[in-house]
Amino acid sequence: MTKTTIREKIELLRTQMMRVAEEQGSLTHPDVLAISERLDVLICEVQSARFHLYRTKATNRATVRPLWASFYRYKARIERLARSYI
Repeated sequence: MTKTTIREKIELLRTQMMRVAEEQGSLTHPDVLAISERLDVLICEVQSARFHLYRTKATNRATVRPLWASFYRYKARIERLARSYI
């Protein structure tokens, strides 16, 4: 499915779920729960696609070193300075 098709399907299921909940008078009615489960699956698909896109963009960026990497780089210098103050 394309993005627009999934979004349209999500919107359709959302309005359908609200209508059924109003008709049945309960959010825990089995029909409402069934629609909610189908809606959850579609939302998870969209979120998964977005995360995959984010992860792909993140791996294409320049590698960022963690802050602790600088500590190991300057460890010898820090130890010499520490000994000079003792």
